[in-house]
Amino acid sequence: MHALIFKAGEKTCAIGLGCVECVAPAFDTQGLQDEPPFSGFRDFGGEKIPVFDINFAVSGRKARRLFGTRHIIVKMKIGGKETRAALLAEGISGVREFPGGAKFASDSDAFGTFENGSESIVAVRPEILFGKARNG
Repeated sequence: MHALIFKAGEKTCAIGLGCVECVAPAFDTQGLQDEPPFSGFRDFGGEKIPVFDINFAVSGRKARRLFGTRHIIVKMKIGGKETRAALLAEGISGVREFPGGAKFASDSDAFGTFENGSESIVAVRPEILFGKARNG
Protein backbone atom coordinates (compact mmCIF):
# COMPACT_ATOMS: atom_id res chain seq x y z
CA MET A 1 0.00 0.00 0.00
CA HIS A 2 1.26 3.47 -0.86
CA ALA A 3 0.54 6.25 1.62
CA LEU A 4 0.99 10.00 1.91
CA ILE A 5 3.16 10.86 4.93
CA PHE A 6 2.42 13.98 6.99
CA LYS A 7 3.00 15.50 10.42
CA ALA A 8 0.28 15.99 13.03
CA GLY A 9 1.78 17.52 16.13
CA GLU A 10 4.85 15.47 16.98
CA LYS A 11 3.49 12.35 15.29
CA THR A 12 4.21 11.04 11.83
CA CYS A 13 0.98 9.97 10.13
CA ALA A 14 -0.03 8.34 6.87
CA ILE A 15 -3.13 8.13 4.74
CA GLY A 16 -3.64 5.68 1.86
CA LEU A 17 -3.20 7.29 -1.55
CA GLY A 18 -6.41 5.68 -2.79
CA CYS A 19 -8.52 8.39 -1.16
CA VAL A 20 -6.16 11.37 -1.68
CA GLU A 21 -7.35 13.59 -4.50
CA CYS A 22 -4.66 16.25 -4.15
CA VAL A 23 -2.59 18.30 -1.73
CA ALA A 24 -3.15 22.06 -1.76
CA PRO A 25 -1.92 25.12 0.12
CA ALA A 26 -3.88 25.71 3.32
CA PHE A 27 -5.78 28.88 2.54
CA ASP A 28 -7.83 30.64 5.17
CA THR A 29 -11.12 28.94 5.81
CA GLN A 30 -14.60 30.36 6.33
CA GLY A 31 -16.83 29.74 9.35
CA LEU A 32 -16.52 27.36 12.34
CA GLN A 33 -13.17 28.80 13.41
CA ASP A 34 -13.58 27.78 17.06
CA GLU A 35 -15.22 24.37 16.69
CA PRO A 36 -12.36 21.85 16.55
CA PRO A 37 -11.80 19.48 14.93
CA PHE A 38 -13.63 21.36 12.16
CA SER A 39 -11.86 24.55 11.17
CA GLY A 40 -14.20 25.88 8.50
CA PHE A 41 -14.86 25.42 4.81
CA ARG A 42 -12.80 25.95 1.69
CA ASP A 43 -13.65 26.18 -1.98
CA PHE A 44 -12.45 23.26 -4.07
CA GLY A 45 -13.37 23.42 -7.74
CA GLY A 46 -16.52 25.39 -6.97
CA GLU A 47 -17.53 22.99 -4.20
CA LYS A 48 -17.62 24.13 -0.58
CA ILE A 49 -15.92 21.37 1.44
CA PRO A 50 -15.34 21.07 5.19
CA VAL A 51 -11.85 21.42 6.60
CA PHE A 52 -11.00 18.96 9.36
CA ASP A 53 -7.99 19.68 11.59
CA ILE A 54 -6.22 16.31 11.57
CA ASN A 55 -3.57 17.78 13.86
CA PHE A 56 -6.23 18.40 16.54
CA ALA A 57 -7.68 14.91 16.11
CA VAL A 58 -4.26 13.26 16.58
CA SER A 59 -2.55 15.55 19.11
CA GLY A 60 -5.31 17.63 20.77
CA ARG A 61 -3.65 20.84 19.50
CA LYS A 62 -4.88 22.98 16.59
CA ALA A 63 -2.65 23.00 13.52
CA ARG A 64 -0.30 25.93 13.32
CA ARG A 65 -0.11 28.08 10.20
CA LEU A 66 3.38 27.17 9.02
CA PHE A 67 4.97 27.53 5.60
CA GLY A 68 4.39 23.83 4.94
CA THR A 69 0.82 23.62 6.29
CA ARG A 70 -1.38 21.99 3.66
CA HIS A 71 -4.88 20.73 2.95
CA ILE A 72 -5.02 17.07 1.99
CA ILE A 73 -8.14 16.85 -0.19
CA VAL A 74 -9.71 13.42 0.27
CA LYS A 75 -12.62 11.72 -1.44
CA MET A 76 -14.55 9.18 0.62
CA LYS A 77 -17.91 7.47 1.01
CA ILE A 78 -19.93 8.16 4.15
CA GLY A 79 -23.31 6.50 4.44
CA GLY A 80 -23.11 5.45 0.79
CA LYS A 81 -22.65 9.04 -0.38
CA GLU A 82 -19.40 10.23 -1.95
CA THR A 83 -18.05 13.36 -0.31
CA ARG A 84 -14.87 15.40 -0.12
CA ALA A 85 -13.11 17.01 2.80
CA ALA A 86 -9.85 18.81 3.40
CA LEU A 87 -7.59 17.52 6.17
CA LEU A 88 -5.47 20.30 7.67
CA ALA A 89 -1.90 19.00 8.21
CA GLU A 90 1.18 20.90 9.37
CA GLY A 91 3.52 19.36 6.84
CA ILE A 92 3.69 16.78 4.07
CA SER A 93 6.89 14.79 3.83
CA GLY A 94 6.25 12.49 0.88
CA VAL A 95 4.92 9.10 -0.18
CA ARG A 96 6.04 5.70 1.11
CA GLU A 97 5.15 2.11 0.45
CA PHE A 98 3.99 -0.17 3.25
CA PRO A 99 3.87 -3.73 1.86
CA GLY A 100 1.81 -5.08 4.76
CA GLY A 101 -0.72 -2.24 4.76
CA ALA A 102 -2.09 -0.70 7.94
CA LYS A 103 -3.25 -2.51 11.04
CA PHE A 104 -6.42 -1.40 12.85
CA ALA A 105 -7.84 -2.89 16.06
CA SER A 106 -11.33 -3.04 14.51
CA ASP A 107 -13.23 -2.04 11.38
CA SER A 108 -14.61 1.02 13.19
CA ASP A 109 -11.24 2.49 14.25
CA ALA A 110 -10.13 5.69 12.53
CA PHE A 111 -6.52 5.29 13.68
CA GLY A 112 -4.17 2.36 13.34
CA THR A 113 -0.50 1.80 12.61
CA PHE A 114 1.83 1.25 9.71
CA GLU A 115 4.83 -0.73 10.85
CA ASN A 116 8.12 -0.09 9.10
CA GLY A 117 10.92 -1.92 10.88
CA SER A 118 11.27 -0.23 14.26
CA GLU A 119 9.21 2.77 13.15
CA SER A 120 5.49 3.03 13.91
CA ILE A 121 3.43 5.55 11.93
CA VAL A 122 -0.16 6.55 12.73
CA ALA A 123 -2.47 5.30 9.98
CA VAL A 124 -5.59 7.38 9.33
CA ARG A 125 -8.88 6.29 7.73
CA PRO A 126 -10.54 9.62 6.88
CA GLU A 127 -14.00 8.18 6.14
CA ILE A 128 -14.27 6.83 9.69
CA LEU A 129 -12.60 9.82 11.34
CA PHE A 130 -14.77 12.31 9.47
CA GLY A 131 -17.94 10.25 9.92
CA LYS A 132 -17.42 10.02 13.70
CA ALA A 133 -16.66 13.73 14.00
CA ARG A 134 -19.81 14.67 12.04
CA ASN A 135 -21.95 12.47 14.24
CA GLY A 136 -20.49 13.81 17.49
